[in-house]
Amino acid sequence: MVRALLPRWLPRWLVVAALLAALVLLADRGVIPLLAWTRRVFPVERLPLMFALYFAGYLAARRVSAQRRPQVLLALSLVLAAVFSVPFLLLSLAWLGLYHRVLYAPVWHGAKVLFVAATFAAWMLACHVPLAPRFHAAHPALLVWGYVFAAGFAFRIVWVLHQARMASAPPPLRDFLLYFLFAPFFLVLPYMFAIPRLDRFRDGLIERDPEVEASGVRMLASSLALGVALFAFTTYVWSPRHAFEAALRAGRLGEAALAGLAYYPGEVTAIAVSGSGILIGLVRILGIALAPSFDRPLAARSITEWWQRWNTHFRDVLVDLFWYPVMLRLRRRPYLSIWAGCGSVFLAGSVLLHWVAKPPFHHGSLTALPVGIACESAVMTVVVGLAMTRAQWRKRRGLAPRASSPLHVALARLGTYALVFATVVGAGYGATYVATVRPFEQLTPLLAEARELVVAGRLQEAAGKLAGQAQALRALADEEPLAPLRQSAAALALALPSPARDLSAAAAYLALARTYGDPLVPVHQLWFATAETLLKRESSHDATR
Repeated sequence: MVRALLPRWLPRWLVVAALLAALVLLADRGVIPLLAWTRRVFPVERLPLMFALYFAGYLAARRVSAQRRPQVLLALSLVLAAVFSVPFLLLSLAWLGLYHRVLYAPVWHGAKVLFVAATFAAWMLACHVPLAPRFHAAHPALLVWGYVFAAGFAFRIVWVLHQARMASAPPPLRDFLLYFLFAPFFLVLPYMFAIPRLDRFRDGLIERDPEVEASGVRMLASSLALGVALFAFTTYVWSPRHAFEAALRAGRLGEAALAGLAYYPGEVTAIAVSGSGILIGLVRILGIALAPSFDRPLAARSITEWWQRWNTHFRDVLVDLFWYPVMLRLRRRPYLSIWAGCGSVFLAGSVLLHWVAKPPFHHGSLTALPVGIACESAVMTVVVGLAMTRAQWRKRRGLAPRASSPLHVALARLGTYALVFATVVGAGYGATYVATVRPFEQLTPLLAEARELVVAGRLQEAAGKLAGQAQALRALADEEPLAPLRQSAAALALALPSPARDLSAAAAYLALARTYGDPLVPVHQLWFATAETLLKRESSHDATR
Protein backbone atom coordinates (compact mmCIF):
# COMPACT_ATOMS: atom_id res chain seq x y z
CA MET A 1 0.00 0.00 0.00
CA VAL A 2 2.80 2.39 0.94
CA ARG A 3 4.70 1.62 -2.26
CA ALA A 4 1.53 2.05 -4.30
CA LEU A 5 1.30 5.67 -3.16
CA LEU A 6 4.92 6.44 -4.06
CA PRO A 7 6.82 6.57 -7.36
CA ARG A 8 8.51 3.24 -8.15
CA TRP A 9 11.84 4.97 -8.66
CA LEU A 10 11.82 6.30 -5.07
CA PRO A 11 14.42 4.25 -3.14
CA ARG A 12 13.35 2.46 0.01
CA TRP A 13 16.09 4.05 2.11
CA LEU A 14 14.64 7.47 1.34
CA VAL A 15 11.19 6.32 2.45
CA VAL A 16 12.71 5.00 5.69
CA ALA A 17 14.53 8.30 6.24
CA ALA A 18 11.30 10.26 5.77
CA LEU A 19 9.37 7.99 8.16
CA LEU A 20 12.07 8.23 10.84
CA ALA A 21 12.21 12.02 10.50
CA ALA A 22 8.42 12.19 10.84
CA LEU A 23 8.62 9.90 13.87
CA VAL A 24 11.17 12.15 15.59
CA LEU A 25 9.18 15.29 14.82
CA LEU A 26 5.89 13.82 16.03
CA ALA A 27 7.50 12.41 19.18
CA ASP A 28 8.99 15.82 19.95
CA ARG A 29 5.51 17.38 19.65
CA GLY A 30 3.96 14.72 21.86
CA VAL A 31 1.80 13.28 19.07
CA ILE A 32 3.55 9.88 19.05
CA PRO A 33 4.69 8.94 22.57
CA LEU A 34 7.10 6.12 21.54
CA LEU A 35 6.18 4.15 24.65
CA ALA A 36 5.30 0.48 25.10
CA TRP A 37 3.14 0.66 28.26
CA THR A 38 6.25 2.21 29.81
CA ARG A 39 7.49 5.61 30.92
CA ARG A 40 10.07 7.69 29.08
CA VAL A 41 13.61 6.96 30.25
CA PHE A 42 15.58 9.60 28.36
CA PRO A 43 14.88 13.20 27.29
CA VAL A 44 13.10 13.65 24.00
CA GLU A 45 15.91 15.97 22.88
CA ARG A 46 18.09 12.89 22.43
CA LEU A 47 15.75 11.33 19.85
CA PRO A 48 17.21 13.00 16.71
CA LEU A 49 20.70 11.67 17.46
CA MET A 50 19.47 8.19 18.34
CA PHE A 51 17.29 7.86 15.25
CA ALA A 52 20.08 9.26 13.06
CA LEU A 53 22.39 6.55 14.40
CA TYR A 54 19.70 3.95 13.86
CA PHE A 55 19.32 5.07 10.23
CA ALA A 56 23.10 4.98 9.69
CA GLY A 57 23.19 1.43 11.05
CA TYR A 58 20.29 0.47 8.80
CA LEU A 59 22.15 1.75 5.72
CA ALA A 60 25.35 -0.04 6.73
CA ALA A 61 23.55 -3.34 7.38
CA ARG A 62 22.01 -3.21 3.88
CA ARG A 63 25.38 -2.89 2.20
CA VAL A 64 27.55 -5.46 3.97
CA SER A 65 27.80 -9.19 3.39
CA ALA A 66 25.78 -11.74 5.34
CA GLN A 67 28.86 -12.62 7.42
CA ARG A 68 29.42 -8.99 8.43
CA ARG A 69 25.77 -8.14 9.03
CA PRO A 70 25.60 -9.32 12.69
CA GLN A 71 28.74 -7.32 13.53
CA VAL A 72 27.24 -4.17 12.03
CA LEU A 73 23.97 -4.61 13.90
CA LEU A 74 25.83 -5.28 17.15
CA ALA A 75 27.94 -2.15 16.64
CA LEU A 76 24.79 -0.12 16.03
CA SER A 77 23.17 -1.55 19.14
CA LEU A 78 26.21 -0.83 21.31
CA VAL A 79 26.40 2.76 20.07
CA LEU A 80 22.71 3.39 20.77
CA ALA A 81 23.06 1.81 24.22
CA ALA A 82 26.07 4.05 24.91
CA VAL A 83 24.11 7.13 23.90
CA PHE A 84 21.43 6.06 26.37
CA SER A 85 23.87 5.41 29.24
CA VAL A 86 27.51 4.25 29.20
CA PRO A 87 27.45 2.95 32.81
CA PHE A 88 24.29 0.96 32.12
CA LEU A 89 25.82 -0.47 28.95
CA LEU A 90 28.97 -1.61 30.78
CA LEU A 91 26.89 -3.11 33.59
CA SER A 92 24.68 -4.89 31.05
CA LEU A 93 27.64 -6.30 29.11
CA ALA A 94 29.20 -7.67 32.29
CA TRP A 95 25.97 -9.27 33.47
CA LEU A 96 25.03 -10.68 30.06
CA GLY A 97 28.48 -12.23 29.69
CA LEU A 98 28.08 -13.89 33.09
CA TYR A 99 24.51 -14.97 32.31
CA HIS A 100 25.64 -16.54 29.04
CA ARG A 101 28.23 -18.63 30.91
CA VAL A 102 25.80 -19.67 33.66
CA LEU A 103 22.92 -20.37 31.28
CA TYR A 104 24.82 -22.80 29.08
CA ALA A 105 27.01 -24.36 31.76
CA PRO A 106 26.47 -28.07 32.52
CA VAL A 107 24.90 -27.41 35.91
CA TRP A 108 21.52 -28.03 37.53
CA HIS A 109 18.82 -25.93 35.87
CA GLY A 110 17.57 -24.77 39.26
CA ALA A 111 20.89 -23.00 39.82
CA LYS A 112 20.27 -20.99 36.64
CA VAL A 113 16.80 -20.03 37.88
CA LEU A 114 18.31 -18.96 41.21
CA PHE A 115 20.87 -16.82 39.38
CA VAL A 116 18.08 -14.97 37.55
CA ALA A 117 16.00 -14.66 40.73
CA ALA A 118 19.01 -13.29 42.63
CA THR A 119 19.63 -10.74 39.88
CA PHE A 120 16.08 -9.42 40.03
CA ALA A 121 16.08 -9.43 43.83
CA ALA A 122 19.28 -7.35 43.84
CA TRP A 123 17.84 -4.88 41.32
CA MET A 124 14.59 -4.60 43.28
CA LEU A 125 16.42 -3.87 46.53
CA ALA A 126 18.67 -1.34 44.80
CA CYS A 127 15.60 0.38 43.34
CA HIS A 128 13.52 0.30 46.54
CA VAL A 129 13.59 4.05 47.13
CA PRO A 130 12.40 3.99 50.81
CA LEU A 131 15.65 2.20 51.75
CA ALA A 132 17.72 5.24 50.73
CA PRO A 133 15.44 8.14 49.69
CA ARG A 134 18.16 10.80 49.82
CA PHE A 135 20.48 8.73 47.64
CA HIS A 136 17.78 8.13 45.04
CA ALA A 137 16.81 11.80 45.08
CA ALA A 138 20.43 12.67 44.28
CA HIS A 139 21.01 9.77 41.86
CA PRO A 140 17.78 9.04 39.92
CA ALA A 141 19.76 7.24 37.20
CA LEU A 142 19.92 4.04 39.27
CA LEU A 143 16.15 3.69 39.21
CA VAL A 144 16.13 4.35 35.46
CA TRP A 145 18.71 1.60 34.91
CA GLY A 146 16.67 -0.87 36.94
CA TYR A 147 13.56 0.08 35.01
CA VAL A 148 15.28 -0.40 31.65
CA PHE A 149 16.67 -3.76 32.79
CA ALA A 150 13.23 -4.96 33.87
CA ALA A 151 11.13 -3.52 31.04
CA GLY A 152 13.76 -4.21 28.39
CA PHE A 153 15.42 -7.49 29.37
CA ALA A 154 13.03 -9.41 31.65
CA PHE A 155 10.97 -11.37 29.14
CA ARG A 156 13.94 -12.25 26.96
CA ILE A 157 15.75 -13.46 30.08
CA VAL A 158 12.81 -15.77 30.74
CA TRP A 159 12.67 -16.93 27.11
CA VAL A 160 16.33 -17.98 26.92
CA LEU A 161 16.09 -19.60 30.36
CA HIS A 162 13.18 -21.70 29.06
CA GLN A 163 14.96 -22.54 25.79
CA ALA A 164 18.11 -23.57 27.66
CA ARG A 165 15.96 -25.97 29.69
CA MET A 166 14.72 -27.42 26.42
CA ALA A 167 18.37 -28.20 25.59
CA SER A 168 18.69 -25.76 22.69
CA ALA A 169 22.20 -25.24 21.34
CA PRO A 170 24.06 -22.32 22.97
CA PRO A 171 24.38 -19.28 20.71
CA PRO A 172 27.66 -17.41 20.27
CA LEU A 173 28.17 -14.63 22.80
CA ARG A 174 27.94 -12.08 19.98
CA ASP A 175 24.42 -13.18 19.03
CA PHE A 176 23.45 -13.39 22.70
CA LEU A 177 24.52 -9.78 23.33
CA LEU A 178 22.82 -8.59 20.18
CA TYR A 179 19.59 -10.36 21.19
CA PHE A 180 19.40 -8.35 24.40
CA LEU A 181 20.91 -5.04 23.23
CA PHE A 182 19.20 -4.94 19.82
CA ALA A 183 19.10 -1.35 18.54
CA PRO A 184 15.37 -0.45 18.44
CA PHE A 185 14.94 -1.61 22.04
CA PHE A 186 16.76 1.50 23.28
CA LEU A 187 14.57 3.74 21.13
CA VAL A 188 11.39 2.13 22.48
CA LEU A 189 11.52 -0.15 25.53
CA PRO A 190 9.96 -3.41 24.33
CA TYR A 191 8.33 -4.49 27.65
CA MET A 192 5.49 -6.78 26.44
CA PHE A 193 5.27 -5.41 22.90
CA ALA A 194 8.25 -7.27 21.44
CA ILE A 195 9.43 -10.60 22.89
CA PRO A 196 11.32 -12.39 20.11
CA ARG A 197 12.47 -15.99 20.46
CA LEU A 198 16.24 -16.29 20.37
CA ASP A 199 16.30 -18.92 17.62
CA ARG A 200 14.02 -16.93 15.32
CA PHE A 201 15.94 -13.76 16.08
CA ARG A 202 19.19 -15.40 15.04
CA ASP A 203 17.62 -16.56 11.77
CA GLY A 204 17.09 -12.91 10.82
CA LEU A 205 20.75 -12.10 11.37
CA ILE A 206 22.02 -14.43 8.66
CA GLU A 207 21.06 -12.40 5.62
CA ARG A 208 18.81 -9.61 4.43
CA ASP A 209 15.26 -10.46 3.47
CA PRO A 210 13.94 -7.60 1.30
CA GLU A 211 10.35 -8.66 1.91
CA VAL A 212 10.77 -8.51 5.69
CA GLU A 213 12.32 -5.05 5.37
CA ALA A 214 9.53 -3.91 3.07
CA SER A 215 6.88 -5.17 5.47
CA GLY A 216 8.64 -3.24 8.24
CA VAL A 217 8.37 -0.05 6.22
CA ARG A 218 4.67 -0.67 5.60
CA MET A 219 4.04 -1.45 9.26
CA LEU A 220 5.92 1.65 10.42
CA ALA A 221 4.01 3.89 7.99
CA SER A 222 0.57 2.50 8.83
CA SER A 223 1.22 2.57 12.59
CA LEU A 224 2.47 6.13 12.35
CA ALA A 225 -0.66 7.13 10.45
CA LEU A 226 -2.87 5.39 13.01
CA GLY A 227 -1.09 7.18 15.86
CA VAL A 228 -1.55 10.58 14.22
CA ALA A 229 -5.23 9.91 13.46
CA LEU A 230 -5.85 8.73 17.01
CA PHE A 231 -4.15 11.80 18.49
CA ALA A 232 -6.15 14.14 16.25
CA PHE A 233 -9.45 12.43 17.03
CA THR A 234 -9.00 12.24 20.81
CA THR A 235 -7.59 15.78 21.00
CA TYR A 236 -9.91 17.71 18.71
CA VAL A 237 -13.04 15.55 18.33
CA TRP A 238 -13.77 13.27 21.29
CA SER A 239 -11.74 11.46 23.91
CA PRO A 240 -13.49 8.25 25.04
CA ARG A 241 -11.32 8.04 28.13
CA HIS A 242 -12.08 11.59 29.29
CA ALA A 243 -15.77 11.13 28.46
CA PHE A 244 -15.87 7.89 30.46
CA GLU A 245 -14.17 9.44 33.49
CA ALA A 246 -16.38 12.56 33.38
CA ALA A 247 -19.58 10.53 33.09
CA LEU A 248 -18.48 8.20 35.89
CA ARG A 249 -17.72 11.10 38.24
CA ALA A 250 -21.09 12.67 37.42
CA GLY A 251 -22.92 9.41 38.09
CA ARG A 252 -24.26 9.10 34.53
CA LEU A 253 -23.80 5.33 34.35
CA GLY A 254 -25.45 4.78 30.96
CA GLU A 255 -23.21 7.35 29.30
CA ALA A 256 -20.22 5.97 31.21
CA ALA A 257 -20.93 2.46 29.89
CA LEU A 258 -21.04 3.59 26.25
CA ALA A 259 -17.97 5.81 26.57
CA GLY A 260 -16.25 3.06 28.52
CA LEU A 261 -16.55 0.56 25.68
CA ALA A 262 -15.21 3.17 23.27
CA TYR A 263 -12.29 3.70 25.67
CA TYR A 264 -11.58 0.06 26.51
CA PRO A 265 -11.18 -1.82 24.30
CA GLY A 266 -11.62 0.80 21.53
CA GLU A 267 -9.15 3.62 22.25
CA VAL A 268 -6.71 1.44 24.20
CA THR A 269 -6.54 -1.09 21.36
CA ALA A 270 -5.73 1.64 18.85
CA ILE A 271 -3.00 3.01 21.13
CA ALA A 272 -1.49 -0.46 21.65
CA VAL A 273 -1.64 -1.41 17.96
CA SER A 274 -0.03 1.88 16.92
CA GLY A 275 2.75 1.72 19.51
CA SER A 276 3.56 -1.93 18.95
CA GLY A 277 3.41 -1.50 15.17
CA ILE A 278 6.04 1.27 15.32
CA LEU A 279 8.35 -0.89 17.43
CA ILE A 280 7.86 -4.07 15.36
CA GLY A 281 8.30 -2.02 12.19
CA LEU A 282 11.64 -0.71 13.44
CA VAL A 283 12.70 -4.30 14.16
CA ARG A 284 11.58 -5.65 10.78
CA ILE A 285 13.29 -2.82 8.88
CA LEU A 286 16.55 -4.29 10.16
CA GLY A 287 15.57 -7.70 8.74
CA ILE A 288 14.31 -9.50 11.87
CA ALA A 289 10.99 -11.21 11.06
CA LEU A 290 9.22 -10.42 14.32
CA ALA A 291 5.47 -10.98 14.11
CA PRO A 292 2.95 -8.24 15.03
CA SER A 293 2.00 -8.05 18.71
CA PHE A 294 -1.74 -7.87 18.05
CA ASP A 295 -3.89 -9.93 15.69
CA ARG A 296 -7.00 -7.76 15.11
CA PRO A 297 -8.33 -8.15 18.69
CA LEU A 298 -11.48 -6.15 17.93
CA ALA A 299 -12.53 -8.97 15.58
CA ALA A 300 -12.79 -11.39 18.52
CA ARG A 301 -16.20 -13.01 19.07
CA SER A 302 -15.43 -14.54 22.47
CA ILE A 303 -13.20 -13.95 25.46
CA THR A 304 -10.98 -16.90 24.51
CA GLU A 305 -10.53 -15.53 21.00
CA TRP A 306 -9.75 -12.12 22.49
CA TRP A 307 -7.02 -13.67 24.61
CA GLN A 308 -5.59 -15.41 21.54
CA ARG A 309 -5.49 -12.17 19.57
CA TRP A 310 -4.41 -9.70 22.29
CA ASN A 311 -0.66 -9.19 22.89
CA THR A 312 0.35 -12.41 21.21
CA HIS A 313 4.01 -12.17 22.23
CA PHE A 314 3.20 -12.19 25.94
CA ARG A 315 0.60 -14.89 25.38
CA ASP A 316 3.23 -17.11 23.73
CA VAL A 317 5.42 -16.78 26.81
CA LEU A 318 2.54 -17.69 29.14
CA VAL A 319 1.43 -20.63 26.99
CA ASP A 320 4.91 -22.16 26.69
CA LEU A 321 5.92 -21.65 30.31
CA PHE A 322 2.66 -22.15 32.18
CA TRP A 323 -0.06 -23.68 29.96
CA TYR A 324 1.65 -26.59 28.19
CA PRO A 325 3.32 -28.09 31.30
CA VAL A 326 -0.03 -28.27 33.12
CA MET A 327 -1.95 -29.55 30.09
CA LEU A 328 0.60 -32.32 29.45
CA ARG A 329 0.56 -33.43 33.07
CA LEU A 330 -3.26 -33.50 33.23
CA ARG A 331 -4.01 -34.47 29.63
CA ARG A 332 -6.25 -37.38 30.67
CA ARG A 333 -8.49 -35.09 32.72
CA PRO A 334 -9.67 -32.42 30.24
CA TYR A 335 -11.84 -30.32 32.55
CA LEU A 336 -9.35 -30.28 35.40
CA SER A 337 -6.54 -29.45 32.96
CA ILE A 338 -8.50 -26.46 31.65
CA TRP A 339 -9.00 -24.94 35.10
CA ALA A 340 -5.52 -25.79 36.31
CA GLY A 341 -4.05 -24.37 33.10
CA CYS A 342 -6.06 -21.15 33.36
CA GLY A 343 -5.03 -20.74 36.99
CA SER A 344 -1.39 -21.36 36.10
CA VAL A 345 -1.45 -18.89 33.19
CA PHE A 346 -3.39 -16.04 34.76
CA LEU A 347 -3.00 -16.32 38.53
CA ALA A 348 0.61 -17.53 38.54
CA GLY A 349 2.27 -16.56 35.25
CA SER A 350 0.55 -13.30 34.39
CA VAL A 351 0.65 -11.87 37.91
CA LEU A 352 4.27 -12.90 38.48
CA LEU A 353 5.60 -11.61 35.16
CA HIS A 354 3.61 -8.38 35.37
CA TRP A 355 5.00 -7.70 38.83
CA VAL A 356 8.63 -8.73 38.25
CA ALA A 357 8.93 -6.80 35.01
CA LYS A 358 7.40 -3.50 36.06
CA PRO A 359 5.78 -2.31 39.35
CA PRO A 360 8.81 -2.39 41.69
CA PHE A 361 10.84 -0.42 39.15
CA HIS A 362 8.03 1.73 37.75
CA HIS A 363 7.01 2.94 41.23
CA GLY A 364 10.36 2.57 42.97
CA SER A 365 8.93 0.42 45.75
CA LEU A 366 8.61 -3.26 46.57
CA THR A 367 5.29 -2.55 48.26
CA ALA A 368 3.76 -1.49 44.93
CA LEU A 369 1.90 -4.77 44.52
CA PRO A 370 0.01 -5.67 41.30
CA VAL A 371 -3.41 -5.57 42.98
CA GLY A 372 -5.24 -4.65 39.78
CA ILE A 373 -3.52 -7.34 37.70
CA ALA A 374 -4.26 -9.93 40.38
CA CYS A 375 -7.97 -9.10 40.39
CA GLU A 376 -8.11 -8.92 36.60
CA SER A 377 -6.31 -12.28 36.36
CA ALA A 378 -8.70 -13.87 38.85
CA VAL A 379 -11.67 -12.79 36.74
CA MET A 380 -9.92 -13.93 33.54
CA THR A 381 -9.31 -17.34 35.10
CA VAL A 382 -13.04 -17.71 35.70
CA VAL A 383 -14.37 -16.35 32.39
CA VAL A 384 -11.79 -18.09 30.18
CA GLY A 385 -12.15 -21.29 32.20
CA LEU A 386 -15.93 -21.25 31.79
CA ALA A 387 -15.68 -20.52 28.06
CA MET A 388 -13.18 -23.32 27.47
CA THR A 389 -15.16 -25.75 29.63
CA ARG A 390 -18.29 -25.01 27.61
CA ALA A 391 -16.38 -25.51 24.33
CA GLN A 392 -14.97 -28.81 25.61
CA TRP A 393 -18.43 -29.94 26.71
CA ARG A 394 -19.89 -29.21 23.26
CA LYS A 395 -16.99 -30.95 21.56
CA ARG A 396 -17.35 -34.11 23.66
CA ARG A 397 -21.04 -34.29 22.77
CA GLY A 398 -20.43 -33.73 19.09
CA LEU A 399 -22.54 -30.57 18.94
CA ALA A 400 -22.13 -28.61 15.72
CA PRO A 401 -21.09 -24.94 15.82
CA ARG A 402 -23.98 -22.53 15.81
CA ALA A 403 -24.77 -20.56 12.66
CA SER A 404 -23.24 -17.10 12.60
CA SER A 405 -25.42 -14.44 11.01
CA PRO A 406 -24.11 -10.85 10.75
CA LEU A 407 -26.33 -9.90 13.69
CA HIS A 408 -25.03 -12.80 15.76
CA VAL A 409 -21.43 -11.84 14.97
CA ALA A 410 -22.06 -8.21 15.92
CA LEU A 411 -23.71 -9.16 19.20
CA ALA A 412 -20.93 -11.63 19.99
CA ARG A 413 -18.29 -8.97 19.46
CA LEU A 414 -20.20 -6.42 21.52
CA GLY A 415 -20.57 -8.96 24.31
CA THR A 416 -16.83 -9.67 24.15
CA TYR A 417 -16.06 -5.95 24.41
CA ALA A 418 -18.35 -5.66 27.45
CA LEU A 419 -16.71 -8.65 29.12
CA VAL A 420 -13.21 -7.32 28.44
CA PHE A 421 -14.23 -3.89 29.79
CA ALA A 422 -15.72 -5.41 32.94
CA THR A 423 -12.62 -7.56 33.49
CA VAL A 424 -9.90 -4.99 32.85
CA VAL A 425 -11.52 -1.68 33.81
CA GLY A 426 -14.09 -2.91 36.31
CA ALA A 427 -12.06 -5.55 38.14
CA GLY A 428 -8.47 -4.50 37.35
CA TYR A 429 -8.57 -0.71 37.34
CA GLY A 430 -11.30 -0.71 39.99
CA ALA A 431 -9.20 -2.78 42.40
CA THR A 432 -6.19 -0.55 41.78
CA TYR A 433 -8.28 2.53 42.57
CA VAL A 434 -9.73 1.07 45.76
CA ALA A 435 -6.39 -0.28 47.01
CA THR A 436 -3.96 2.50 46.09
CA VAL A 437 -5.70 5.67 44.91
CA ARG A 438 -8.76 6.03 47.10
CA PRO A 439 -6.89 5.94 50.46
CA PHE A 440 -4.89 9.00 49.41
CA GLU A 441 -7.91 10.77 47.95
CA GLN A 442 -9.74 10.37 51.26
CA LEU A 443 -6.94 12.29 53.02
CA THR A 444 -6.84 15.12 50.49
CA PRO A 445 -9.47 17.34 52.23
CA LEU A 446 -7.60 17.04 55.55
CA LEU A 447 -4.33 17.94 53.84
CA ALA A 448 -5.92 21.02 52.24
CA GLU A 449 -7.31 22.18 55.60
CA ALA A 450 -3.98 21.55 57.35
CA ARG A 451 -2.17 23.59 54.74
CA GLU A 452 -4.49 26.54 55.24
CA LEU A 453 -3.89 26.38 58.99
CA VAL A 454 -0.12 26.26 58.48
CA VAL A 455 -0.28 29.33 56.22
CA ALA A 456 -2.28 31.09 58.96
CA GLY A 457 0.39 30.19 61.53
CA ARG A 458 -1.87 27.83 63.52
CA LEU A 459 0.53 24.90 63.61
CA GLN A 460 -1.00 23.06 66.57
CA GLU A 461 -4.41 23.07 64.93
CA ALA A 462 -2.85 21.84 61.69
CA ALA A 463 -1.14 19.05 63.59
CA GLY A 464 -4.49 18.16 65.14
CA LYS A 465 -6.07 17.91 61.71
CA LEU A 466 -3.51 15.30 60.68
CA ALA A 467 -3.35 13.61 64.07
CA GLY A 468 -3.06 9.89 63.54
CA GLN A 469 -2.61 10.28 59.76
CA ALA A 470 1.15 10.83 59.63
CA GLN A 471 1.99 7.13 59.52
CA ALA A 472 -0.70 6.48 56.91
CA LEU A 473 0.67 9.27 54.73
CA ARG A 474 4.16 7.91 55.22
CA ALA A 475 3.06 4.44 54.12
CA LEU A 476 1.30 5.89 51.07
CA ALA A 477 4.42 7.86 50.18
CA ASP A 478 6.63 4.76 50.52
CA GLU A 479 4.23 2.84 48.30
CA GLU A 480 4.84 5.29 45.43
CA PRO A 481 8.13 7.14 46.03
CA LEU A 482 8.02 8.71 42.57
CA ALA A 483 4.64 10.41 43.18
CA PRO A 484 5.52 13.98 44.25
CA LEU A 485 2.00 14.64 45.49
CA ARG A 486 2.35 11.87 48.07
CA GLN A 487 5.92 12.81 48.97
CA SER A 488 5.08 16.45 49.67
CA ALA A 489 1.95 15.43 51.64
CA ALA A 490 4.00 13.11 53.86
CA ALA A 491 6.60 15.85 54.32
CA LEU A 492 3.90 18.29 55.44
CA ALA A 493 2.51 15.83 58.01
CA LEU A 494 5.94 14.88 59.39
CA ALA A 495 7.11 18.50 59.70
CA LEU A 496 4.22 19.54 61.96
CA PRO A 497 4.82 19.76 65.74
CA SER A 498 3.27 16.45 66.79
CA PRO A 499 4.46 13.17 68.37
CA ALA A 500 4.95 11.78 64.86
CA ARG A 501 7.24 14.63 63.77
CA ASP A 502 10.35 13.48 61.91
CA LEU A 503 12.21 16.35 60.28
CA SER A 504 14.83 14.09 58.72
CA ALA A 505 12.19 11.95 56.99
CA ALA A 506 10.28 15.09 55.95
CA ALA A 507 13.41 16.46 54.31
CA ALA A 508 13.97 13.15 52.47
CA TYR A 509 10.38 13.16 51.17
CA LEU A 510 10.78 16.74 50.01
CA ALA A 511 13.98 15.84 48.19
CA LEU A 512 12.13 13.11 46.29
CA ALA A 513 9.25 15.48 45.50
CA ARG A 514 11.76 18.00 44.20
CA THR A 515 13.49 15.42 41.98
CA TYR A 516 10.30 13.95 40.50
CA GLY A 517 8.05 16.99 40.77
CA ASP A 518 5.97 18.44 37.97
CA PRO A 519 5.51 22.23 37.98
CA LEU A 520 2.20 21.76 36.16
CA VAL A 521 0.61 20.16 39.25
CA PRO A 522 -0.55 23.16 41.35
CA VAL A 523 -1.72 21.17 44.39
CA HIS A 524 1.67 19.54 44.64
CA GLN A 525 3.33 22.93 44.39
CA LEU A 526 1.14 24.35 47.18
CA TRP A 527 1.83 21.42 49.48
CA PHE A 528 5.49 21.35 48.56
CA ALA A 529 6.00 25.07 49.21
CA THR A 530 4.10 24.88 52.50
CA ALA A 531 6.01 21.80 53.68
CA GLU A 532 9.34 23.32 52.64
CA THR A 533 8.61 26.59 54.51
CA LEU A 534 7.43 24.69 57.58
CA LEU A 535 10.45 22.40 57.53
CA LYS A 536 12.85 25.34 57.37
CA ARG A 537 11.03 27.07 60.22
CA GLU A 538 10.98 24.00 62.45
CA SER A 539 14.61 23.17 61.67
CA SER A 540 15.70 26.71 62.58
CA HIS A 541 13.70 26.51 65.82
CA ASP A 542 15.39 23.24 66.75
CA ALA A 543 18.79 24.75 66.00
CA THR A 544 18.00 27.77 68.19
CA ARG A 545 17.00 25.55 71.08
